Amino acid sequence: MTKRGVAGALARRAWDYLRNDLREIVWPRPMPDPPGKFPRISSMSAGEHLACWWDGITSYVDGWRWYNGEPKREREARLERERRERIARGEAEAAADAGRAEWDQDLDGVAEELEGMLKAGKRVGLEAWKVQFKHFYKTRMAAYREGVKEFIEGYKEGRAEALKPVELTEEEKEEARAEAALIAAELARRREARMAEETKQRAVQSPDDIAAGSRAQTERSSI
Repeated sequence: MTKRGVAGALARRAWDYLRNDLREIVWPRPMPDPPGKFPRISSMSAGEHLACWWDGITSYVDGWRWYNGEPKREREARLERERRERIARGEAEAAADAGRAEWDQDLDGVAEELEGMLKAGKRVGLEAWKVQFKHFYKTRMAAYREGVKEFIEGYKEGRAEALKPVELTEEEKEEARAEAALIAAELARRREARMAEETKQRAVQSPDDIAAGSRAQTERSSI
């Protein structure tokens, strides 16, 4: 190759680099969007044009509003929402604490009564202690027994409600029948396809293979 040819090839490569590669490096062009991603401008109505412009302007203004941090209005709304959540959470925790306090107080009362009964039994004897214990059983244990009984009844009602069969409407029943028919049809189609495939495979087998299979089956049956 002559010097002129080498120089021409180098010049073409340099020109291609400047025209294509260097341009993509300095100012890269994005890939084209796939077809159907954005609607055609000609197919949009005047109202749709206005909605697009309004959304774009609103997004642009919001971008400038959030440029220096959270705007004042959004910050006040967020703080108010968090304050309400804290109040609701505090009320729930206060109700739980009150329930625990009542339960602890009730247990403390039971313990005090039992301690008083023991002290009374030591002072007045067994007969008076029996009277005191009967009074305690009628007032405390009877209330606990009724509470447990109500809990068991409520549990039985909830379990019966959960186990009660769901009553379907006529439309739901019809949809269920149609779905079952489609499933049955699909299973029948697959079974027919499998049988056809097996028939096709048996049809293409050679006589030697069929004879060998028969002999193997005969040997297995004799064993």
